[in-house]
Amino acid sequence: MTNPICRHQAKMLHLLSLLLLLTPSGTIRGQVSNTSSSEDHIYAIDVARSRFTVYAYRGGLLGRFGHDHTIEVRMFEGEISVRGSDVESSYLRISADAASLEPIDDVKEEEREEIATTMKTEVLNVVSFPAITYTSDTIDVTARDSENIIDTVVSGRLTLHGVRRKVAFPVTVAIATDSIHAVGEFVLNQKDFGIKPVSVMGGLVKVKDQVKIVFDLIALRLHE
Repeated sequence: MTNPICRHQAKMLHLLSLLLLLTPSGTIRGQVSNTSSSEDHIYAIDVARSRFTVYAYRGGLLGRFGHDHTIEVRMFEGEISVRGSDVESSYLRISADAASLEPIDDVKEEEREEIATTMKTEVLNVVSFPAITYTSDTIDVTARDSENIIDTVVSGRLTLHGVRRKVAFPVTVAIATDSIHAVGEFVLNQKDFGIKPVSVMGGLVKVKDQVKIVFDLIALRLHE
């Protein structure tokens, strides 16, 4: 049977590597172990075992007649660079294809297709803004335990819908020999990025401005 702690560490290591690669100038304050090396270790996100999920919620006076939306990011890539075992000079880079966002709501197929079309054309305008990117500036270690599981706060720049803004969020990271597993979540206001939330019936039924992004990432070390 697979050790659940090892599996958790692998996932967390993957996310940390992704977060580290997002910013060549970024730093993580703290260290993974008592030893360090000048050699840079690169970790690539394993997309097949990683997840980015967006949750959008209904609102408006007649919001009860609408429904919440769950959206998966299908196409993304990223890297994390760690210098030896010292995370102080690590960085993270992530990029996602905006057109790869797909609703997974439990609705009829034709309704799901309509939601996807509205999201990609009216909300995200994927033709004009095809990429969503995040680059870390700093990664601060806030706590750690004896199993190399650490709590961090990642701060960096998110570019969405052609608008770049500073975004910071907590990430829990598990570090193993050849992988990083990172999990976390944060909220965004669509209007901060020039996005107008979907509204029908004169605003009586609409999607709330605030959306939640949840991620579960695994990054694997690249061996030269």
